Amino acid sequence: IAVNSTMLLHGGMVYVDNPQGSFTGIQIQTHGKRPASEVTGTIKKMSEDTTSFSAAWKQSSSDWVMTLDPQAFADGILRVSYAINDMTVEQIKKVRK
Repeated sequence: IAVNSTMLLHGGMVYVDNPQGSFTGIQIQTHGKRPASEVTGTIKKMSEDTTSFSAAWKQSSSDWVMTLDPQAFADGILRVSYAINDMTVEQIKKVRK
């Protein structure tokens, strides 16, 4: 099991209406190679409960807490928002030509 505090955009949709009544949708795909933020906080294991039924069969459960870093989280949101805004403006300029 891995615990990771990386922030990723999992996709989105931008809908645009113009004064003439036409409609455009811009779909944003997941981008796993460029995270919005590498680290958005710290993750700490609080407790773990392990039960052994035999040498080959064991069960474990644990509780985890993530403490969010407000600055890293806000930076990630702004990074993605600016990128989506730039992409939307670029697509609108293409249509207007």
